[in-house]
Amino acid sequence: PDLAGAVAAVDVAAGDPLVDALLGGRVTVPEGWWEIPVPVGSHAAAGDAVRLVSTDPPATVEGLVVSPQQGDAYSLDYRPALVAVPAEAAALVASAAAQGSLVAAVAP
Repeated sequence: PDLAGAVAAVDVAAGDPLVDALLGGRVTVPEGWWEIPVPVGSHAAAGDAVRLVSTDPPATVEGLVVSPQQGDAYSLDYRPALVAVPAEAAALVASAAAQGSLVAAVAP
C-alpha cells in the first residue's frame, strides 16, 4: 500500500504486515478541541465517534478517536487512546478519566 500520510487505524504490533485495512489517513481534530488520553477499548479505531459518559458528575461528551488504544490496562505496552473533545468539556473529561469515573461508548 501507499504509505505516504498513512497512520495505523488500529493497534499494529511489530512484525504485522501493513495492509490497507489496517491503515487510514490522519484524523482532523476540529478547531478548538483538545486531545485527552482515555481508555476506550482496543476495538475503537482512529476516526471513530465516541460518547464519553462521566458518572460523577453525570454528563456526556461527544468525542473523536484520534489515536487508537494500544493493548489493555493489564498489558505491559498499554497506551490509552487519544480522544479529541470540545474545549469546554476537556477539564471534565480529563478529571473523570483520572478518577476512573469515565466510560467510553463507541459508535457502531
